Amino acid sequence: MDKIIKHYLSSQCKIINSIPERKILEAVNFFKQAYLCGKKVFVIGNGGSSAIAEHFVCDLKKTIFKENSKLAYFDVISLVSNNSLLTAIANDHGYDKVFSNQIKNFISKDDILVIFSVSGDSTNIVEAARISRGKGAKVVSFLGRNGGKVKKMSDISLIFSSSSYSLVEGSFSVYTHLITDYLKFIVSQSQRAVFIDRDGVLNKKPPKHDYVKNFSEFVWNAGSMKLIKAINNLGFLSVVVTNQRGVARKLMTGKFIENLHIKMNRDLSKIGTKIDAFYYCPHGLNRCNCRKPQAGMLFSAAKDLNIRLKDSYLIGDSHDDELASINAGCRFIKVDSDKLDVTKIINKISK
Repeated sequence: MDKIIKHYLSSQCKIINSIPERKILEAVNFFKQAYLCGKKVFVIGNGGSSAIAEHFVCDLKKTIFKENSKLAYFDVISLVSNNSLLTAIANDHGYDKVFSNQIKNFISKDDILVIFSVSGDSTNIVEAARISRGKGAKVVSFLGRNGGKVKKMSDISLIFSSSSYSLVEGSFSVYTHLITDYLKFIVSQSQRAVFIDRDGVLNKKPPKHDYVKNFSEFVWNAGSMKLIKAINNLGFLSVVVTNQRGVARKLMTGKFIENLHIKMNRDLSKIGTKIDAFYYCPHGLNRCNCRKPQAGMLFSAAKDLNIRLKDSYLIGDSHDDELASINAGCRFIKVDSDKLDVTKIINKISK
């Protein structure tokens, strides 16, 4: 083999094989969580890296889903493709701002900024990373050389230790295709769920400021067991998400709640069904990010059970339930406390 060809291919293989498998899996997991939880992904790069950025956007938006077009799509945004906007920002504010000005009002907590940069030191790249971190977003970077300034600003960085633009950018392409294939498999295995508030939906609602504190106080609402079976028959997971501040107030224990949920599934087993998972918040007011109207319980379920929140529902009887569904990016079905129209609910879910 020609020496130049042999040297190039040998060098390319060496760089490609330099990334630990652990790092690859960490990167995949970042994208997985962004997809399941409906977070946005912004992608940037300069020069040849901008072309790779565009290609990766195409893969995340289309290639992953081409065999199942019914799945919710990835919310992926290229910041390198609008030439009019790029040149306007560069002309009016300077080239250093071409990416940061695009994202500063749009990127949010737990969104992802993806960076492709051989040097890791380009000022416009560093500025975009700074803005993103300030907004609570994650930074995933593909870098060359020693990673430059961006390395320390990244939540995870894949660093290909070479100064050769062709070798580094070639490695970028290999790893974006690898991540695309991995995500394609994960997305194909993802599930839809119906999240269900407990008290007032599945069982009789306790008096205001009170809680279900013993088994005798738990009474199934008419139709609620039938509802669970119908949800599961439609191919959805059924997941209870319930605020239980009574634990913080020492009116009952977490162990009691867990035992009650075991009993609920024992009851449901008599009609051949079950609730797939239970999540409860035991905390007081304003003490956590899991208590509804926050969406922490739904995000945890998405992570644990591979649930696509955009394709899921939340059934609840309160404004806090509705806000939790909005915060999680899933659809809301409002019901009156202790009154379930099972047929109406199932018709909405099965559309």
